[in-house]
Amino acid sequence: MQNSLRENSATNGITSGTTSGTGVIAPSAVMTNASSVSPSVAANSAELRLMSDQPRLRVGERRRLMVWLRTDTPLSLMVANLRFDPRIVAVRSVVTGDMFQTRNEATMPALSSLTDASGLLLVSLAPPIGAPIGGAGVFLIVEVEGLAPGTTSIAFIPEGVHLMAADGRTLRTAFAQSEMTVTQ
Repeated sequence: MQNSLRENSATNGITSGTTSGTGVIAPSAVMTNASSVSPSVAANSAELRLMSDQPRLRVGERRRLMVWLRTDTPLSLMVANLRFDPRIVAVRSVVTGDMFQTRNEATMPALSSLTDASGLLLVSLAPPIGAPIGGAGVFLIVEVEGLAPGTTSIAFIPEGVHLMAADGRTLRTAFAQSEMTVTQ
């Protein structure tokens, strides 16, 4: 499968990198591609990938889109903006992923999300002090519903993604985007 990676240097606001194509990323392909794209995540960087087990859905159906995170740097804050076509899909919910399944209520991160009518999803996630986020796994799950036939990309807005390390540093982030096709 093809995927699209973009690097965003949040420290200087410049977006650079290479694009090898766009397409839907299946969970198994992401895990394989993630390790082949960058065997070890460099210090001060992270990878965010959007994955869907089924890239096609019908009008009225719902699908889970997983946000996969990989970082060796403990995180204290994540803010991300995602863009989609609101005529084709609607965001119905955003919840934490299985990366947090072993945490108890006291160490669960605070999650807030906001979706506007123009197709912008803003997600903010902050763990409690002393319980930073790190490692690799499904970070968030975004549930979308098909509204009308068509294809839409669901993409991170590079200048709207901010990952902050527990020590206050801003991390560079590599992205892999996704797309959904809605049919009758």
